[in-house]
Amino acid sequence: MSLASHAGGKVATATPQQKQWVELQLLCRGNVGKTRVLQSLLAYYQKIAPHMQQLALPTVPDLTLSIPRSIDLVQLYEEVVEKSGYEFACEKQLWAGIAQTMKLKIQPAKLQALYALWLKGFEEHQVFGKKRNASVAFTEPIATHAEIQLTTSIRQTPLPVVTKRLKTHRQQLSDLGTMHRLVLALDSTLEDHIEWALNQLTVLSYGSTKENDCDLLLAHVPGLMDALMRQISLPTQSTLLANVPETASALQAQPDMRLERACRVLNIIRNLSMIADNEAAIASHEIFLNLAPQLLSTSHDEIIDLLWDIVCQVSKQTKQLQNEWLNFVMEALVDPKQKRSVVLRAAEVLCLWMKSFCGRIMQHGRFHAVLTRVIECCSRNRQDTLMVEDEEPTYPELDDEDDDDDHIGADEEDEVPSWPAPWEANYSSSATEIGASMGIVFASKGDGEPEFKKIDQEIRDRMLQVLFHLSEQNDWMRLTIAKHPDAIRRLANVITTCKGRAESARLASGVLANLSLAPVTFMYFLPIERELALVALSDASLAGMVTTIMANVFGINSI
Repeated sequence: MSLASHAGGKVATATPQQKQWVELQLLCRGNVGKTRVLQSLLAYYQKIAPHMQQLALPTVPDLTLSIPRSIDLVQLYEEVVEKSGYEFACEKQLWAGIAQTMKLKIQPAKLQALYALWLKGFEEHQVFGKKRNASVAFTEPIATHAEIQLTTSIRQTPLPVVTKRLKTHRQQLSDLGTMHRLVLALDSTLEDHIEWALNQLTVLSYGSTKENDCDLLLAHVPGLMDALMRQISLPTQSTLLANVPETASALQAQPDMRLERACRVLNIIRNLSMIADNEAAIASHEIFLNLAPQLLSTSHDEIIDLLWDIVCQVSKQTKQLQNEWLNFVMEALVDPKQKRSVVLRAAEVLCLWMKSFCGRIMQHGRFHAVLTRVIECCSRNRQDTLMVEDEEPTYPELDDEDDDDDHIGADEEDEVPSWPAPWEANYSSSATEIGASMGIVFASKGDGEPEFKKIDQEIRDRMLQVLFHLSEQNDWMRLTIAKHPDAIRRLANVITTCKGRAESARLASGVLANLSLAPVTFMYFLPIERELALVALSDASLAGMVTTIMANVFGINSI
């Protein structure tokens, strides 16, 4: 909102006072929160105190340079509101600390007077809403009993005519006053107030890529995350938090209603986590971090899906990794009866944690089991019984005796068709297979089959990414991966077959390239020497990487 819009759209020569407001606008540029506060302040001055815009902004000497500069009203307002408002700052004598924080060379009493003149009324307006003019309130006549009797009965009053469809004005709902009312409504014991707050937050948290100013930022609404978490209560326990207020008896008596309430709250938090500025606030929220592992251990599918969405979104901002979180993710990867969607997202979270907590992950007690699981999934088909399909209600037994790459059956029609290698003479691109190089996404006669019978590209690519991050750590980790009985063979299988995407083969080549950097892994590359040579001679897209691998292994390391 520009200064010209508050002046009625008239173009005129800018006065010194207007230039000061423009400078204040420039200070807020790029900060959505400060811009929103400045817009509300200008709107307040225009409607309630128009004379304030004609006054010059107060100048205060800078504490560092001792040069007079215009005071930043928005920063002053945020500092006072952060300390619970004007009344609390006066009661606790916090003005000296505020001046020190803003680096202003001013007496505390003078700073208090400046805030009372410029911002006290605006603070009351934002927190308590619009107030009627006192003069109007006292001069408006009050109807007498006789006048009331002469008025038309309410039953004869016509209904208002709706001329157009009403829309939710999201930007108007996202001001600070409404946000504070939402927090108070969530902590209310009245069920209709809680429902109103949850409905409004569902709309506001959805956001829009075209309306950046409408993003709901947790940093601007203190206490919102706490109030949301207090609304989560599962039927398996009377309460999950020690300070959860008693809600309506009907809600407490109905487990289904509490599950629905928990899903609505988690949906709001999931929407908030999609905003980049909210990721750190959610990732560092202590109640959420303590409560999420308990919620993930429930059997409610919708709650689990929403929580995994939140965890995957905020894991990159994790500063302190709790043991409960790490144990749950590792167990989710190892569990043979786990749903593939959970395994996929658990692997994604593990990849995000590799950058900061790789040492703790490698020292975990279940690390070797997780490594075996990751290697197994690098060449997994959806029909393999390594994990349960999302749509299957029962869990099949895990068969450890058969290898995942071997499709052994009594009838040939039960075998899954495999791609011939690029160097095989009987390869034909015009028959049942289409494609000629790793740069193409291949199609086969299996495309008409159900999805669960095709190769699981998502799981394979994510596990290859986990292996790639592990192979970047040190020689001990490279040797551990190379010593696994199936690791080198499965990685070579990804490179030499044409199933899936070309990126998968390049990622597998990257893992082998990292493993080749350790001299002690030389002997483990000997069984795949022929496959590497054939790929280097037949596939132009992988020739460079495979040649580097062979140079490292059979050139430098073999000496």
